[in-house]
Amino acid sequence: MINQYNKSSITVDFRFIQQYKAIPENCRMEFYYLLKWKNPVKFEKRIKLIEIVERYLSLKIKPKWQNELVIKKIGTSRDSYYCLKSRLLKSIREFYFTGKLEGAFNKAKRKSDDIGNAIKSIRSKASLGMVREAKTALYRCEKQIRQKTDLTSKDVIILTEIYEFLVVYYHRQRNKAAFNTINKKLSLLPFNRFKFDKTEKALISIRKNIANAFSEIFLVRSGKSTETALNNYLKASKIAKQNGLDKYYLKMLFYAGNILHETGRVAKAYEIFTEALRFSQLRKMKSEKNIFHTKLMLLDFLKDNSKANEYMAQSGKYYDDAINHPYDVDYTMHILFHYLRFTSFCGYGEKFKFLSEELVNRLFLYSRKADAVFRWYALEADKYIEEMYYWHEEDTNIKVNVNKGVLDAFENFNYGALLQFGKFYSYDQLSFVYNTQIELEFWKGRKCNFENAHYYINKMKRIEKKISSYSNTEMVNTLKLCLKIMEESMYKKDEDVFVKFLPEIKALFNKLQSREKNYNLSTEYSFLSFTAEILNVNEFLLMVKSFEKWIRINQPGNFEALLEINRRRVV
Repeated sequence: MINQYNKSSITVDFRFIQQYKAIPENCRMEFYYLLKWKNPVKFEKRIKLIEIVERYLSLKIKPKWQNELVIKKIGTSRDSYYCLKSRLLKSIREFYFTGKLEGAFNKAKRKSDDIGNAIKSIRSKASLGMVREAKTALYRCEKQIRQKTDLTSKDVIILTEIYEFLVVYYHRQRNKAAFNTINKKLSLLPFNRFKFDKTEKALISIRKNIANAFSEIFLVRSGKSTETALNNYLKASKIAKQNGLDKYYLKMLFYAGNILHETGRVAKAYEIFTEALRFSQLRKMKSEKNIFHTKLMLLDFLKDNSKANEYMAQSGKYYDDAINHPYDVDYTMHILFHYLRFTSFCGYGEKFKFLSEELVNRLFLYSRKADAVFRWYALEADKYIEEMYYWHEEDTNIKVNVNKGVLDAFENFNYGALLQFGKFYSYDQLSFVYNTQIELEFWKGRKCNFENAHYYINKMKRIEKKISSYSNTEMVNTLKLCLKIMEESMYKKDEDVFVKFLPEIKALFNKLQSREKNYNLSTEYSFLSFTAEILNVNEFLLMVKSFEKWIRINQPGNFEALLEINRRRVV
């Protein structure tokens, strides 16, 4: 069955386990044996904690993490135990990112004339993905500079770089209070007291624009706030280009293009990404070239899915390059996300499952806590769905059956998620949770609580226009139509219900059977097949059969992958 966590799990213990698990298993084992080989006495308690966590991770059904029991097994005090957990994460993260066993990164010199070198070192660590460690080190640098009796222009420039990093960090963390504190520090820097050269003035202006843009799109986004953020990015891109700040120029185009895409201005986004690709190729900036080519592949894919396999293979190469030659965490995560998108279209097989886990792990590794927790929830939901209904072939027809026990467990899990994620304001995230609750009601068939389903459908309607371009709105429309058909079949003849909804059913099939469909259609097929089986009208069943044949031709391998999952489960 599936892992289950109660409310307290998605707190300190949950984050500790997920951050530890995010380190690849082979690296964790290498670290463990290195501790045993180097000094088993000195690292005895750390070794014991690793063994306990590894045993816990090996369990398919995970019980609640019990701190008191772990403390007793290790033989330490409560305070020492929490310190031990922190040190373990710190040391194993550094080992993964740098190959060093002990904290050389955190032993940077603190003399005033070493701040410049410390900043260079921090930049390097941040590019590797050591975002949390970089944040801590930057706060030390800030404190050191602020303790000076007389600031210099160089100090102010360094502070703007520190605050730029922290603004982005707290935006990713959804920590509005900390974000506002840093943003205020940036705005209150004594810029008027100093003379800056042309490049320094450009850097100050760009960093102010980044902070202004991020403050506009922090939680709830309106049309006005989105436009303000976009204008800040475009203004910063012009300043960067005029002053030869190539990396900033491309990063601003990256931010601007994403906003244009998310707000439906795909043609303009294509134009921005095309310019960024041209410029990165001209400057021979490989990492930037890879990300912007990936962005353009996604936009092409949204118009025509016929090259999905080609895009999947190419984005896979770019992702491998990003991991082997770390450069920018934002770029790495977007390449991975789009790689996963192409892979999901090509079939929900082992590669898709691996990349889904990889996405969650990378988010935890790069200290993107808010997105990581949501992606963890989405991954757990996928695991429930995989076990909730299973695919099988019957008389050459693809059928779907539902496991009621898993359905009930999934419903309990999702209600917990609704409580947990209610505080988030991302329309994509909320729509995912709401849609999952609607789907849970759907799979109950004629025992569906239609009132509850309509409650979440109405919540979806209120945010539907705000959903980003990544959302599969056709799946939602399919689900709504199938629920209407099932509800009316409760008090009308099946034939009459089919005749009433036939125009909508035909229109839906026409929409789904299009080259513009840029997602895997197995979910829509499962909804329609399940509904047709309940209604048991021959013409409806034949339409579903025709849809199945179309999927086999236009999305080859999808059903085979799903059938293979069920065959392995049976074995």
